Amino acid sequence: MEAAVEAAARKWARGEDWYRLSADPDLVRATFAAAAGLFDVAFGTHFRAASAQAAGSSKFLERHGATICAILRHALELPPETGQDEIFQGGAISVG
Repeated sequence: MEAAVEAAARKWARGEDWYRLSADPDLVRATFAAAAGLFDVAFGTHFRAASAQAAGSSKFLERHGATICAILRHALELPPETGQDEIFQGGAISVG
């Protein structure tokens, strides 16, 4: 997660969003916590159930999926071209 935080901080220092994530402290905390929480979600858990478990809202992953995937790509050292579907289907949760 440290690499993701550092990448985001560099963008925020220039006044830019990082994968649609502004420097709003509450949103940053919630988003990084949700990404970390996905590591505790059982394999094959439905997308909305996983979202509720990881973030407390069944729609959080839907709303912040690109940012969550960016965090996970950094944390898991995945190639930058790894898509959201690959991360969610190949990772902890199912999108179907």
